[in-house]
Amino acid sequence: MINNMIGGSFRTTNASAVHWNYSDFWDIWNNTMLTDIATSSSQSAVMYVNGFSNQNNLNIRNNVFYYAATSGSGLPFYLSGPTSFTAFNFNNFYKPGTVPVNLIFLNGTTYTSANFVGGGALKSNSVSSDNSYVGVRAFHMTT
Repeated sequence: MINNMIGGSFRTTNASAVHWNYSDFWDIWNNTMLTDIATSSSQSAVMYVNGFSNQNNLNIRNNVFYYAATSGSGLPFYLSGPTSFTAFNFNNFYKPGTVPVNLIFLNGTTYTSANFVGGGALKSNSVSSDNSYVGVRAFHMTT
């Protein structure tokens, strides 16, 4: 899945821009994914990866996972179950709120804006930065 813009104008409180089930050997590069509605569960993440059985060789890099709602329980990224990454780096995980904000759930561990860099999987070059999009359907930046 390469070079896509996904999201905007969701109408349900359990929305996910991308919901991935039991997938191996995927390259997920250069995508912008946004959820703009306050969701009722952390599993209603911008990208939800369902891995109750092993998922192997996921290569996730250079993406923007943007939870735009100012309330709700959703996260920019949620992964359940054991998974192996060939890469999980150079991504932007963003959710507004008072720091530290919960950003990533990886197989039982929640990472915040204060501890996600270098924590868990391979994300030592990732950031949490507001991209200031023009709107939820216009993924170009205002600055």
